Amino acid sequence: MNVIRRSMLVALVTATLASPAFAEVNGQSGGYLQSLRGKPLGLVTVTQEGANVVLAFNLFGLAPNTKHRLVASSKGCSSRPEKVFSRSFTTDSKGTSWDPVPIRADATTIKSVSIRDRAAGTRVSCAKATIPVGPGSESIKIDAPKSVLMVSEANADWQLLGSFSGLAPKTRYRAVALPGGCVAGAQPLFGKAFRSNAQGNAVVRVEQAQTPGTTVGAVALLERSSGKVMFCKAV
Repeated sequence: MNVIRRSMLVALVTATLASPAFAEVNGQSGGYLQSLRGKPLGLVTVTQEGANVVLAFNLFGLAPNTKHRLVASSKGCSSRPEKVFSRSFTTDSKGTSWDPVPIRADATTIKSVSIRDRAAGTRVSCAKATIPVGPGSESIKIDAPKSVLMVSEANADWQLLGSFSGLAPKTRYRAVALPGGCVAGAQPLFGKAFRSNAQGNAVVRVEQAQTPGTTVGAVALLERSSGKVMFCKAV
């Protein structure tokens, strides 16, 4: 059954390569998973592109229609922040924010990323790098459904991080990594099933020991029950 399911998923991936609009950033990337009182809050990624940092974040569970500030610091979460850069943003009616943007900064100096409530002046969350800034990692943003992902082959384990918004509420999905791109016949290298929350949001983190001689060629998101491919993107 699992073999059949995997074959069906790969076929569906191949059939829907042109579906959503997307963009990607390449270079030395790092990923910062955020949480709020132990619950997933989303993913922040930074990628060095020349003199600029390309910042991408997909956050949810924040106070709705509220101004926040994202602060990248050269110190850890337990220290007083020393700002590398900051970015103000306002959540929507569901408490979600999604805002890829270039900023002039040096990503390699970032040790932590925090989210602050501007009106209250309080820190909502802070995270050290889940995937440190460096080569072998890639950040991807997907326009529909709004998603930010990071895939890394920098160490002995493959790593895949993902933050998703705009999914069907309380629905099961599967994030998978594929070899060789979005091509017919490719079997997933690894993946993880998850269930979106009542607002249609989810965060995924998965690690898998690398198979010698094999690299991640694409990442995809699939709806479990229907097999619908939400997106597939070569990396």
